[in-house]
Order: sequence, then structure tokens, then C-alpha cells
Amino acid sequence: MVHKMTEHSPRVRRKRARRMQNILDTAMQILIDGGLDELTIHRLADRLDLTPGALYRYFSSKGDILAALEAQVLQELSEMLGEVQEVCERYLVKQPAPAHPAALLPILASFSFYIKLPELLPARFHLISLIVGHPLALVPDEQAPLLMQAAMKMLSHNARLVGAAQQAGALQAGPALERSVAMWGAVQGVLQLRKLGRHEPFLADSPRLSRHIIDGLLLGWGASPSALVDAQERLGALDAAEPLARIGVRPKPDST
Repeated sequence: MVHKMTEHSPRVRRKRARRMQNILDTAMQILIDGGLDELTIHRLADRLDLTPGALYRYFSSKGDILAALEAQVLQELSEMLGEVQEVCERYLVKQPAPAHPAALLPILASFSFYIKLPELLPARFHLISLIVGHPLALVPDEQAPLLMQAAMKMLSHNARLVGAAQQAGALQAGPALERSVAMWGAVQGVLQLRKLGRHEPFLADSPRLSRHIIDGLLLGWGASPSALVDAQERLGALDAAEPLARIGVRPKPDST
């Protein structure tokens, strides 16, 4: 009984959490260095100076590691998008705007930040692209709820912004979450086309194409052209005063 209580003591739990985070950070670095095929249990254990058996005490498979990494990345991204919204709120306090541009600004800013993700946090963007675009099921079915919870938290952030824009009359009424998913899915797809830019140069300019998508969807959902232009101009001023690229830069391995 004493042994069981010791195993679940706060100190032991903190030690285990630190070890698991170290495993995830090292796995991310392997992905950065060599890609998905380089990430194996044996290679990861060797990098951590552990035996594979010891590593299995924390994660039962490569798929479990990928699921934990993906959930962590989505959680981080949700926090970053929250920071983007805070930047918008501070800007609008200092530079008040009409209701419709003010409602559209956080949506544009959130996607402007996401469009920067491949350059700002390439490993994290690559991991999202990997899970979304890989033809094989990389994550065990039992881990799917964990990923869906993290993904829905991120998507719900933008859904709230879309809902607020609808309430302000900047957009027509509609299913805010579905619109959020449509915007994110379209932008994610365009950003993943960057690799084809060496064959079709216009595909390399994924930020410009992504902005076309967001503008088109917002206009299709009822945004007035004048309010959208106003919000775009304010986004430029905001980004110059407080660059969105500074948001969410963490001291973690994230370079190509």
C-alpha cells in the first residue's frame, strides 16, 4: 500500500510528466531532423539513452507519441490564437473602429498568424500537415478522441470570432463552426501546396492564395467589401505596431 501511494505522489507525477515532455521534445527534434520515417521507438530510445522497454513505460507505440505531439501542438496553437485575439483587442482600444471592420479584424488576424506558421513554427505546421494529409492512419483509434478534443478547441476559437462577427452584423447568420472548419481546411490545403511551387511558381505564394480564400469566403458570407478593406488596412497597421510573428515563439526545438 505504501509503495502504491508513493508511485502516485505529486513528486513522482511531476517527475513522470517531465520525462514524458522530454520524450515528446526529443521526438519532435527527430521529426525536424529526419522526418516521419526517422522517428522509431528504437531511435528515440537511443537518443534519450533509454532502452525501448523503458520508453514503453511512457508511450505504448509510435502512434501514441504522434498523438501526444499533435495534441500538444494543437493546444499550443489554441493558446497562440488567444494571444492574437488579445493583440486585436488592445489595438481596438487604442484605435477604435466601426463595428463591422472591428468584428472582421480578429478573424483576419487569426488567419494571418496561421498563414505565417510554416515559416514561424515549421515543425509544428509539418506535424499538423502530416496527420491531416498522410494517407495512412498514423494515430491509433483509441487516441482519436484526444486529438479531436484538441482540434475542436482550436477550431472553436475561430468559430467564436465568426459568431461574434455574425452578431455584429458584419456577416450573415450561419453555422459558425462549419464556417470555421471550411476556412481552416481551405487555408491548410493551400499552405500544403507550397511544395509544388517549384513546378508551378504561383503555388509557392501560398500566403497570397490563402488571403484570397479568406476574403472570398468572408465576402460570400455577407461581409461588405468596404468593411473588409477597412479591416485589412487595420490589420496591416496592427501587424506593424505589434508583429503577429512574435506571438507564441517558445524555447522549444522548432527549426528546419
